[in-house]
Amino acid sequence: MSDERRKQYKGYVISARPEFLIDYQKWHIGFSIEKHAGSHVSIKPFYLNVEDKTLFDSEEDAMEQCFVAGAQTIDKGIGLDDM
Repeated sequence: MSDERRKQYKGYVISARPEFLIDYQKWHIGFSIEKHAGSHVSIKPFYLNVEDKTLFDSEEDAMEQCFVAGAQTIDKGIGLDDM
Protein backbone atom coordinates (compact mmCIF):
# COMPACT_ATOMS: atom_id res chain seq x y z
CA MET A 1 0.00 0.00 0.00
CA SER A 2 1.42 3.37 -0.95
CA ASP A 3 2.27 6.04 1.61
CA GLU A 4 -0.46 8.39 0.33
CA ARG A 5 -2.99 5.80 1.53
CA ARG A 6 -1.59 5.75 5.06
CA LYS A 7 -1.49 8.44 7.75
CA GLN A 8 -0.21 8.48 11.31
CA TYR A 9 -2.72 9.72 13.87
CA LYS A 10 -2.40 9.70 17.68
CA GLY A 11 -0.17 6.62 17.81
CA TYR A 12 -2.16 4.69 15.20
CA VAL A 13 -1.87 4.32 11.43
CA ILE A 14 -5.00 4.84 9.33
CA SER A 15 -4.96 3.00 6.01
CA ALA A 16 -7.47 4.28 3.47
CA ARG A 17 -9.25 1.53 1.54
CA PRO A 18 -11.65 3.18 -0.89
CA GLU A 19 -13.53 0.76 -3.12
CA PHE A 20 -15.29 1.43 -6.43
CA LEU A 21 -18.84 0.06 -6.33
CA ILE A 22 -19.96 -0.86 -9.83
CA ASP A 23 -23.68 -0.89 -8.92
CA TYR A 24 -23.49 2.74 -7.72
CA GLN A 25 -20.71 3.96 -10.08
CA LYS A 26 -19.19 5.68 -7.04
CA TRP A 27 -16.35 5.24 -4.56
CA HIS A 28 -17.19 3.91 -1.09
CA ILE A 29 -15.09 4.49 2.01
CA GLY A 30 -13.46 1.81 4.12
CA PHE A 31 -10.33 1.92 6.24
CA SER A 32 -8.22 -0.01 8.67
CA ILE A 33 -6.53 1.12 11.85
CA GLU A 34 -3.15 -0.27 12.82
CA LYS A 35 -1.46 -0.23 16.22
CA HIS A 36 2.27 -0.94 16.23
CA ALA A 37 3.94 -2.24 19.41
CA GLY A 38 7.52 -3.31 18.83
CA SER A 39 7.46 -6.04 16.21
CA HIS A 40 3.74 -6.74 16.75
CA VAL A 41 1.11 -5.05 14.56
CA SER A 42 -2.63 -5.21 15.23
CA ILE A 43 -4.87 -4.34 12.28
CA LYS A 44 -8.60 -3.76 12.48
CA PRO A 45 -10.68 -3.14 9.33
CA PHE A 46 -13.74 -0.88 9.34
CA TYR A 47 -16.45 -0.97 6.69
CA LEU A 48 -19.27 1.54 6.67
CA ASN A 49 -22.82 0.95 5.46
CA VAL A 50 -23.39 2.06 1.88
CA GLU A 51 -25.36 5.29 1.95
CA ASP A 52 -25.14 8.69 0.26
CA LYS A 53 -22.72 10.12 2.83
CA THR A 54 -20.25 7.26 2.28
CA LEU A 55 -20.25 7.46 -1.55
CA PHE A 56 -18.02 9.78 -3.58
CA ASP A 57 -17.48 10.56 -7.26
CA SER A 58 -13.68 10.41 -7.07
CA GLU A 59 -11.23 8.06 -5.43
CA GLU A 60 -9.36 11.06 -4.01
CA ASP A 61 -12.46 12.39 -2.23
CA ALA A 62 -13.26 8.92 -0.88
CA MET A 63 -9.69 8.47 0.31
CA GLU A 64 -9.72 11.77 2.20
CA GLN A 65 -12.98 10.77 3.89
CA CYS A 66 -11.41 7.44 4.87
CA PHE A 67 -8.88 9.42 6.91
CA VAL A 68 -11.61 11.60 8.44
CA ALA A 69 -13.66 8.55 9.45
CA GLY A 70 -10.53 6.81 10.78
CA ALA A 71 -9.59 9.82 12.91
CA GLN A 72 -13.14 10.05 14.28
CA THR A 73 -13.04 6.35 15.14
CA ILE A 74 -9.76 6.79 17.01
CA ASP A 75 -10.99 9.91 18.82
CA LYS A 76 -14.10 8.06 19.97
CA GLY A 77 -12.18 4.84 20.75
CA ILE A 78 -14.71 2.80 18.80
CA GLY A 79 -13.65 -0.86 18.56
CA LEU A 80 -10.05 -0.22 19.62
CA ASP A 81 -10.11 -1.81 23.09
CA ASP A 82 -8.64 -5.10 21.88
CA MET A 83 -5.71 -3.60 19.95
